Amino acid sequence: MPGRVEDVATERRWPAWAASARATGAASSLSVALPIQEAVVGALNIYGRAPRALTEVVQLAQTFARPCGSRRYYRVTKAALDHLPENSAIINTASINGLKGNGHLIDYSATKGAIIALTYSLAQSLIKKRIRVNCVAPGPVWTPLIPATFPADKVQEFGQQMPMGRAAQPDEIAPSYVFFASDQLSSYYTGEVLAPIGGITLPD
Repeated sequence: MPGRVEDVATERRWPAWAASARATGAASSLSVALPIQEAVVGALNIYGRAPRALTEVVQLAQTFARPCGSRRYYRVTKAALDHLPENSAIINTASINGLKGNGHLIDYSATKGAIIALTYSLAQSLIKKRIRVNCVAPGPVWTPLIPATFPADKVQEFGQQMPMGRAAQPDEIAPSYVFFASDQLSSYYTGEVLAPIGGITLPD
């Protein structure tokens, strides 16, 4: 939190970077981000290269300074395991960005990719307990988050880059979860990623 001794030290040593981190939410704890910044600048100095402009490293700082969202999936799964009988199903949610990456959403894509890898690993680990672990990784979907967080022009264009020319409606994605949840429908599926992504083929 702001005001900690470590954070004050960070702001004194890297005032411009600290200001940028605070403005963009890139570092919830600047003391975590400082060693990363120092390591990068140190390496650049060794090879005689100047650091890039702050605007070019904000996404990278945000990626590695913020706790990975996949930890929550791990913790929730760990807490639930003692209560899951045989033939239970764990369904994670990732994103097309976890499959393809996204140069504008580095931290988001990295987190979704980690969730997919976690799905694979948990599926291997829990198969002896007859617990299936799968993942749904949709493309753009209309949710209340879109108009609430996107500029008006981006809302109007949302999903148009997909081969189908539009974003999905939530009820078009819901059957993916029903399929994985049903032992009758998907009893032989574990460690799978179902990607309702509007016509994109992987790998492309």
